[in-house]
Amino acid sequence: MPKDTYANARLFLVHTRNREWVRIFHGFQRSNSFQHYLHSLERFAYDKILSTLKQLSFGLDGKHVSPDLVALSVDRSKKHEMTTDAILSLAARCAADLGNQHPDYMILAGRLEVRKLHRNVKPSFVETMVDIDLDDPQLLDPDFLKAVKKYGHALDTALRHDRDDRISYPGFKTMASMYFITKQDRGRERPQHLWMRVAVHIHRNNLTRALETYDLLSRGLYSHASPTLFNAGLRIHQLSSCFVQTVDCSTPCSPFSSVHDASKIFMQNGGLGLDLHNSQPGVISLLEMFDAAANYASRNQSKRPSAATATLPIWHADTPYFIEIHDHRDVSNRDFPNLHLALFVPDLFMDRVQEDGIWSMFDPLDVPTLSGLHGDAFVSEYLRAERELCAIYVASARDLWLRIIQLQIEGGEPFILYSDSINAKNNQRHIGPVYSTNLCTEIVQHTSSTHTAVCTLASIVLPSFATETAFDLQELHRVVKIVVRNTDSVIDLNHYPTAAACYSAKQTRAIGVGVIGLADVFHILGFPYDSPTARLLSRSIAETIYHAALEASTELAAEKGPYPSYEGSPAQQQILQYDMWDTVPSSINDFAALKARVRLYGLRNSMLTAQMPTATTSQVTGYNESTDPYISNCYTRRALGGEFQITCPTLVRDLSRAGLWTTEIRRKIIRAHGSIQDIEDIPSRLKDIYRTAWEIPQRVLLDLAIERAPFIDQSQSTTVYMRAPTISQVHSMHMYGWKGGLKTGMYYLRTSAAAYPTPPFEYIDDIERDDEDGDGQRTPKSATLCGESPTQSPPTSRACSACEL
Repeated sequence: MPKDTYANARLFLVHTRNREWVRIFHGFQRSNSFQHYLHSLERFAYDKILSTLKQLSFGLDGKHVSPDLVALSVDRSKKHEMTTDAILSLAARCAADLGNQHPDYMILAGRLEVRKLHRNVKPSFVETMVDIDLDDPQLLDPDFLKAVKKYGHALDTALRHDRDDRISYPGFKTMASMYFITKQDRGRERPQHLWMRVAVHIHRNNLTRALETYDLLSRGLYSHASPTLFNAGLRIHQLSSCFVQTVDCSTPCSPFSSVHDASKIFMQNGGLGLDLHNSQPGVISLLEMFDAAANYASRNQSKRPSAATATLPIWHADTPYFIEIHDHRDVSNRDFPNLHLALFVPDLFMDRVQEDGIWSMFDPLDVPTLSGLHGDAFVSEYLRAERELCAIYVASARDLWLRIIQLQIEGGEPFILYSDSINAKNNQRHIGPVYSTNLCTEIVQHTSSTHTAVCTLASIVLPSFATETAFDLQELHRVVKIVVRNTDSVIDLNHYPTAAACYSAKQTRAIGVGVIGLADVFHILGFPYDSPTARLLSRSIAETIYHAALEASTELAAEKGPYPSYEGSPAQQQILQYDMWDTVPSSINDFAALKARVRLYGLRNSMLTAQMPTATTSQVTGYNESTDPYISNCYTRRALGGEFQITCPTLVRDLSRAGLWTTEIRRKIIRAHGSIQDIEDIPSRLKDIYRTAWEIPQRVLLDLAIERAPFIDQSQSTTVYMRAPTISQVHSMHMYGWKGGLKTGMYYLRTSAAAYPTPPFEYIDDIERDDEDGDGQRTPKSATLCGESPTQSPPTSRACSACEL
């Protein structure tokens, strides 16, 4: 504490005459930590912080980034005496507050935080890991530590701490709050140590591959899933993101065992999908237990909130009650804040919606074979059940569907998945049918009471392969092969929370390689989202990733053998995912030659590609999440690492080149809540490129998803954006996706805010304008500087960031 605060505290304790508190205070006064704190205090020196800011501004846009402006802001916010770390943190916050003026301020803020961390953490990876082990001998995995000591010199030599200068402020804060090894909320490793920790854990017996992996992670070419970043190198290393568990209802007491298993998954940072296909009527009470387990886990493990998506077949008798769980207008409803809802919808239901027919809902005990069927077999059994059995609930299919859509408009869910499309294009059809999905709807695998589906994820950072003139598909292919090998290795290293998860993971060896930053690629290359070139590039990227993943999996199978359940698989019968879609690949990659190698060696992995939300890892990389367009060109983003003002960097680049990134243009963009469509000074070409998610026709996004789908052997978290949707619009969107063959028809339905707070004019002006009244005080920044994040659907922190990556 500052000296004056210390004196006041001492005076207060003397007057209270509380001897116990006085004794404790005097003990703290004599402690080494307090003495060190007092000695670390220094008077604020304006010239010193300005010099530091100028040193860290190398490579930034000198025309729009002013170290003097940041220093002035720090000077006005300072205390009389502060530690160097506190001064650097204050300077970082002040620089980040200017992020709406230019994205390079976020880079400067990140460098200030990095400078602070570098002051307190040794540069040597080996020494850092050894110090952590000495301080907490139960934290690090002994085999990992052994590899660190064995390859120590080579690991330290490979470190590139200068790459930390590329990390933005949101990226650093996300890493610090979620991924670093910490003690008392202080980071104990540098960003490069994190990447090396992951690389060494994956390849502890192969130095060459460890250094190769470190280089790719350090350069930002790809990212592993969040649990891998959390737990790599630790003694308890649960590294997988996604689990899908069948709720066992074989006996009255069986569900309690399922809740116990779910709790283990939650406590080890896994996102969970709950398969309710064989649950008897009364699932609401059942879900209450799972929600309580997730809530308890969230309070007792600090990495991220626990959440689950419960999936119910739409023919289940509880469907009318299930879909109403999140309707908060009904005061009788129990709130399940940690659970999301998904419906498994067969084609027959969609047909009856179109025909305005009747829909019958049954007790699964009465139709035990129905859930395992799809296509014509499902239709035949369902019609037989309607003729011969007494349905528990009968309703108009159209009325039920319209109620589902109304709830989606109001709350963003239930999610929609098409069971016939999933099972007709199922790589694991020889193992069994798919009944459910994971937390974020991109994982579709077989589950049973003894078979908990697991998927280990990784994401390719697409903008790292793009220049302003081309996209490097060849380099993408090379990197994907390395990523597949690395992710496959995680399967064997993983510490699984349950025996059913361990069995399933090693029998199927399913992984999911997805992407980050497709929107940024389009921006870098100058492609509007709805242009033919964008559509072709999106498909080419998906096709290249799939080909590279298959090739790597075939090479692994040649080395180690195919996955244990390979016998009888579609791949063994020369049926790959695009064959199930009746799609012919382009000539970019030689799939014919690849099929010949698959016939010879098989595949190491039953599933290879999926498109997840990437809400958290995209923060670290500094690019937009997943394949989604920007929701705004200037907005406030809320994630587990904090709340950050995001300005589209490529838009600023293009406007700067045109001489249009001025204070007036910036104000107009903020007033328009991140849209540039009505700003006359901006050329129409840029308006086409930088349309936001609300300004792009949703058919365009669905077309891109449909084009990618034949090369994604699991599914995609298909988020839909509609500013003010009507029931008719949402219905048309669902029909378009269903007829296009999508497996996940809709993840979230995102809607725009009905009204925005209008920020006071001075909040969006420069600091000089803020002080026009001459009182020497700067007006505080508004928390909604760039307009509220235009999302009224359920917060992403419960789903996206708990699931993904």
